[in-house]
Amino acid sequence: MKMAQSRLCPPMIAQLGTIGLLEMDDSYIEEVYKEYDKRRLAVYEELSKIEGAIFQKPKGAFYVSVKLPIDNSEEFVKWVLTEFSIDNTTVMVAPLTGFYATPNSGNRKLELHMF
Repeated sequence: MKMAQSRLCPPMIAQLGTIGLLEMDDSYIEEVYKEYDKRRLAVYEELSKIEGAIFQKPKGAFYVSVKLPIDNSEEFVKWVLTEFSIDNTTVMVAPLTGFYATPNSGNRKLELHMF
């Protein structure tokens, strides 16, 4: 529940900070857009290399939902956070099991954020 609230309900301080963004020069937004686009393309290209991965190229989102050839997304997430690293760095992914009302429907799906 805490994760859902933090992801879906922006805190008051973030809303107040947004006012500053609305008053900024467009060059900042353009740079941020370029960075997110670079990350979006990198995630898309790397996911495309995984045999059996099913997903769509994100068009405007900063995340992608992907079905992977795994048995259990929650166990996979635990493995990524505790056992997987390249140059002592890992990635944060979220299991999508909580997005489905039918039991086991999201067992093979993950959400990747491109922050």
